[in-house]
Amino acid sequence: KYPDLHIVHFDAHADLRDDYLGAQLSHACVLRRCHDLLGDGRIHQFCIRSGDREEFQFAARHTDIHKFDFTGLQELTDWLCQANVPVYLTIDLDCLDPSAFPGTGTPEAGGVSFCSCWEPSAP
Repeated sequence: KYPDLHIVHFDAHADLRDDYLGAQLSHACVLRRCHDLLGDGRIHQFCIRSGDREEFQFAARHTDIHKFDFTGLQELTDWLCQANVPVYLTIDLDCLDPSAFPGTGTPEAGGVSFCSCWEPSAP
């Protein structure tokens, strides 16, 4: 239905495992399954700071990954608007530092601050 779809993903976790505990349809695999459908260069990940070696190797070859912060977000936003392509935005609140959002089930230290989300260069 959306052949030019791009995914913009804010999360602490890459979610690029091929399988998790033997299951390919798992919360830890969802972006890998999206890649299976969309192909290279259509998944853009921000604030990622947790994943296994294979996930980061896969991301380096197949996705647009930005670790720890929003670096590159403005350029991506400008390009997506100019290209006029559909975008699916997904935000996992553990992209924030646990000090800002402690209630997540899988906290990861080193996330972005709540205030940085409101800076002009942030989303």
